[in-house]
Amino acid sequence: MLDSSFPIFETADKHLSKPSKGRAFWRSDMRTMLMFLTDILIIFAAAQLAWLIRFEFSLLAPDYTLVPVLAWFGWWILAIRADLYVLPERTTIWQGLRNVATIWVYVVLGVAAIAFATKSGQGFSRLWAGYWFLLGGVGLLTVRFLWNIAARRAGLAGHLYSRVAIVSSNDKCAADLIDLLQRQSANTIIVGVFGADAATDLKGIEQSTRTGHVRQLIDQCHGLDIDSVWLALDWDNVDEVDAVRASLSVLPCEIHAPILPVANVFPGREVGQHAGLPAVTLGRRPLSSSALILKRAEDLVLGSLLLLLLSPFLLVIAIMIKLDSPGPVFFRQERHGFANGTFKVFKFRSMYFKPPQDNEFRQATKSDPRVTRLGRIIRRTSIDELPQLLNVVKGDMSLVGPRPHPVALSDQVLNDVEAYLARHKVKPGITGWAQIHGLRGETDTLEKMTKRVEYDLWYVDHWSVWLDLRILIMTAPALLDKNAY
Repeated sequence: MLDSSFPIFETADKHLSKPSKGRAFWRSDMRTMLMFLTDILIIFAAAQLAWLIRFEFSLLAPDYTLVPVLAWFGWWILAIRADLYVLPERTTIWQGLRNVATIWVYVVLGVAAIAFATKSGQGFSRLWAGYWFLLGGVGLLTVRFLWNIAARRAGLAGHLYSRVAIVSSNDKCAADLIDLLQRQSANTIIVGVFGADAATDLKGIEQSTRTGHVRQLIDQCHGLDIDSVWLALDWDNVDEVDAVRASLSVLPCEIHAPILPVANVFPGREVGQHAGLPAVTLGRRPLSSSALILKRAEDLVLGSLLLLLLSPFLLVIAIMIKLDSPGPVFFRQERHGFANGTFKVFKFRSMYFKPPQDNEFRQATKSDPRVTRLGRIIRRTSIDELPQLLNVVKGDMSLVGPRPHPVALSDQVLNDVEAYLARHKVKPGITGWAQIHGLRGETDTLEKMTKRVEYDLWYVDHWSVWLDLRILIMTAPALLDKNAY
């Protein structure tokens, strides 16, 4: 039996309702992007400052600008590969400084090697290069030192705690696992203990932590901001274990099981240390921390560039919509996004305006009378989707990913399409793998929706920057199909 005297529960009580905004920053890609952009700014600022010291009060000469550009590219590759922006579970002030210094030395040596190989180094001042190396190194180390202090304070404030949910078949299994977690990891918060099914008896677990069953865990995952799920099950009941694993496979977080009783049940699964305990990993995040940084950088750079280039065209479309029929230019609708969360998507209005009614949802069909004259054109060509570039820049969406479905549509097919929610393990996109294969527009049959989900899940499992670029290139010819109304 467990009671609230357990310290792990006392810590959790302060965080159960909703994670703090501070933690959201330290766990989000916004934090990693800010760290990355700060380092790049230092590299360029060091080059400019070295120019002022060595030469004159003016902007860096164009030929000298190539040096920090090459250094930026090298820093990007090495920092991502070294997971430089992944905060460890237990942060110390000096952690990461050695990696920063090592990567900076490699970057400078790489730039020097390129200059030597191309015989272009003779025209550059060696004194300027020395100043740049020293200023850049001092700047990068200083900023990393400050980041580590901030991370340490964030840890003390509870922002770096790992938030864990437990799925258990009985209170004894849950009690044993909680006891191990409490003794092995000081940075763990248990946000809830969920029964393996609706009939699971967890009367021995403290009421404030006993939360419900697996289905409720899936529904509440986004709000609880869970980092990992641990299974405390009766491992002799293989059917139950496999059923729970299948149910939890839709969650965009890691799923762990204590290793000793599970090794024979799931042979071949990766074994490692998690929260200080040996465990078999049954599920993992679809994108690593470095991949998340890369994909967010892709979205910010390309999304902002497209928004800027297309702004005159978007303004013309907006004027045409106002002239075509009365009503607002934009149509906003609640859609399902990352980790089953919801957000308001931007679209150009393509239907005659009428005030929205509760729970009203109907997919557009061929010759739909609700669609305006201009709406038929912009829907067929997907021009109505272009305002979603705003959602991309905001961070609600990506350029490429599974299309975000209306919440009402998701509720209709949730129980009919296997692993439907697993498509929400990444951010939704303006275009996607399913769309370039002709699976866009109306999904009026279960077969069409199932096929779309299959393609979405394939994309989630095979993501790469090159795949995103391929999809973006293939999107234009895909718009020629006749499936969109």
